[in-house]
Amino acid sequence: QTEMQLADALEFTERILTSAPIGILTYKFTGECLSANAYAAQMIGTTITGLKSQNFRELESWKKSGLYQLAEEALASRKLTASDIHILTTFGKEVWFQVQFVTFKSAGEELLLLIIGDITERKRTEEALRESEENYRQLFEAESDAIFLIENETGQILQANQAACVLYGYSQEELLAKRNTELSAEPEQTSQMTQETPLAPDQVINIPLRFHRKKDGTVFPVEITGRFFLHQGRPVHIAAVRDITGRRQAEAAVIAMQKHFQALIENAPDGIALLGLDGKLRQVTPSTHQILGYTPQEAKGQDPASVTHPEDLPTLLSLLSDLIQNPGKVATTQYRFRHKDGSWRWLESTISNLIDEPSVQAIVFNYRDITQSRQADEALREKDRLLSEAQRIGHIGSWSYDILTDTIKFSDEMYRLLDILPEEFQHNSNDFLSLTYPSDRALAARWMEEIKTGRQVSELDFRVFRKNGELLYIQCRGAVEFDSTGKPVHFIGMAQDITERKLADIQIHQQIRRLTALSEIDRAIISSFDQHYILGVILSQVTSQLQVDAADVLLLDPDEQMLDYAAGQGFRTKMVEAVHTRVDESHAGRVAKERRMVRISDLKENIRDPLFNTLVSAEGFVSYIGVPLIVKGRVKGVLEVFQRMPLQPYPEWLDFLNTLAGQAAIAIENATLFENLERSNLELSQAYDATIEGWSRAMDLRDRETEGHTQRVTTMTINLARRFGFSEEDLLHIRRGALLHDIGKMGVPDNILNKPTALTDEEWVSMHKHPQFAYDMLHPIEYLRPALDIPYCHHEKWDGTGYPRGLKGEEIPMAARLFAIIDVWDALISDRPYRPAWSQEEALTHLREQSGTHFDPQVVELFFKILM
Repeated sequence: QTEMQLADALEFTERILTSAPIGILTYKFTGECLSANAYAAQMIGTTITGLKSQNFRELESWKKSGLYQLAEEALASRKLTASDIHILTTFGKEVWFQVQFVTFKSAGEELLLLIIGDITERKRTEEALRESEENYRQLFEAESDAIFLIENETGQILQANQAACVLYGYSQEELLAKRNTELSAEPEQTSQMTQETPLAPDQVINIPLRFHRKKDGTVFPVEITGRFFLHQGRPVHIAAVRDITGRRQAEAAVIAMQKHFQALIENAPDGIALLGLDGKLRQVTPSTHQILGYTPQEAKGQDPASVTHPEDLPTLLSLLSDLIQNPGKVATTQYRFRHKDGSWRWLESTISNLIDEPSVQAIVFNYRDITQSRQADEALREKDRLLSEAQRIGHIGSWSYDILTDTIKFSDEMYRLLDILPEEFQHNSNDFLSLTYPSDRALAARWMEEIKTGRQVSELDFRVFRKNGELLYIQCRGAVEFDSTGKPVHFIGMAQDITERKLADIQIHQQIRRLTALSEIDRAIISSFDQHYILGVILSQVTSQLQVDAADVLLLDPDEQMLDYAAGQGFRTKMVEAVHTRVDESHAGRVAKERRMVRISDLKENIRDPLFNTLVSAEGFVSYIGVPLIVKGRVKGVLEVFQRMPLQPYPEWLDFLNTLAGQAAIAIENATLFENLERSNLELSQAYDATIEGWSRAMDLRDRETEGHTQRVTTMTINLARRFGFSEEDLLHIRRGALLHDIGKMGVPDNILNKPTALTDEEWVSMHKHPQFAYDMLHPIEYLRPALDIPYCHHEKWDGTGYPRGLKGEEIPMAARLFAIIDVWDALISDRPYRPAWSQEEALTHLREQSGTHFDPQVVELFFKILM
């Protein structure tokens, strides 16, 4: 019976172990597995036999998972050890086991019991819960609104997110120590709402406006959304608080803006009308009354087609049809509309299709009265037409220049002036410059650069070639325009054909230059009789005024019938100076012989004058003109002009060349006459001088004691005067005066003049009269009047004691002062009837003693320098 009971107990135990939903294994302390149930084999992924064949001390999986360490702890402590283990089964499945090790005795042997429970699902649930809580926490903290968990009964704040801390200015700890009423600026309403609100679970409430207070005392508007539920068995609610300060400000701004736009619409000068799909006006603004005379009530319900001008209606209807088919499209048009008074008014409308806009559902007209503008435009167009016609008649064009984009725009007249087509012009500054005459291009470029820098430029005159070869003179003027910052942006200009005026100016200036040239030639002829100088002046004017390369004058020898070089200008070599040609062997000879102008456009023509051919080749001349120099019917020579390129003279040019040739002929004639006159004057002067010398010799013959005296003192006086700086003309008069210094003695009787003894007082009175006699003799002779200083004053003394007038110091003419010391010097060193000659030393001593009394000290000093 006992054995049967034991067998039953063992069977019961075996049945429990086999059917238990946990794994049960028994091990010896040495590691061998004694038993294992089927659940354990299933969880581990093997068989019971497989488990019994293992020794846990040899299993790497036990060591990696931590089972081995738990088993050792249980064996060592003889106490229960437990843990949750994450392992990988033999099937590669990850599972969580809850394991427990405990030691026990069986049949006197200590064994190790391992109990394994599969807790994988529980672990997954716990992990999901942790993830859910973490997500909730992240959402809770990430929410931009302030989130609170509040106990209903007390209003105590149980949880608050970071946004709540930021919004109210409290820390997390400070918020969790407060009730919700402490955050409200209306605590009574907050408390009342909490108490009166039913505590139905999941009930949601929304409070659109409350006022809360921040930690710093700032009151601000909030919107609150709350939900009630049970938390840990007690009623709570979660509240989301949103700061609506910005929204309320925006709403206020929107309201203000709506009022502002409403005021603008009601007071705007432009009108607004809504056209319904039925073709009737649904609404108009008050400005309609001012524009068209209709009140909003009168206009409402009208068909605008009935008051649109018949000529404009088809275009307007077509535009509306296109707008209706294209929602959102906007178009602008102009048309005439009948005013209430019956007149037609021009309207400009911007029409928008807002049929699909729920708040509008209409065609919107924004219109304004442009009647006056249209009338002004028509008047302006008429003015433009008249201006264009005036510009065409006056050859005046207009143009504009955009400085920033380097773009030029021309009027029609500008294109006509410049003789170009719009498509031929690139409309920039470089292309404009390319139209100008090459030599004017640099000036025009500087003018454009000044415009670009913002300078208000002066007028620009430039030339252009038209396609027909015509040369036009154009004058441009205008003004620079600036933007608000002072930067130059635009230039408005006009251009005028000034060819006729310019050509007239050129002709006037040319005439002035030519008259000036003739005046200079006249002055040269009047002021000088130097033929070479005068011809040089004339040739200079020939080359400069007629713009020729070279010119010369050949003079005719009528006896030899030869032409010889007289003057030239502009030649590169001196070959022309050797010209000596017969009249019948050269172009110049032909001019002189035929007494007419000869023009040769090509000097390659062969002539018999080899020297001329050589000259032409060396100088590179191409063209030639020769003009005869004729005065009083006689040929005086030939004026020749040369050009190193083809010469195409016009009539006025040839006329001026003939005029210059006439001046040259007159100059040659005058020079010849003057030369002849000068020769006659020289001969006459020589005759005068011979006469004077004759008188002087006559005096020497009469006054034998002073023979040779006159020639000596004359020579010495001339030398001394030259050292004093007298001109050659003055020296001529001084010479004549010295020769005639004693001419007055012809009035002194011979007995006094040749008396060998001392003169009596009466005789001295007579002798002292000879200077006055000289004056009386010579003064009537105009030719000798400039020579009177010496004959009349040579006996005056520096101290005023001389005769005949008692002149003193610088009252005495300088010529007489010079002569006085020479006269005394020669007298002292010469024998006289009443005394022998002095030695030079005695004479010099006497002269020095008389310095400052008889003689000018300055003259004495210079005389001594010359003598020594």
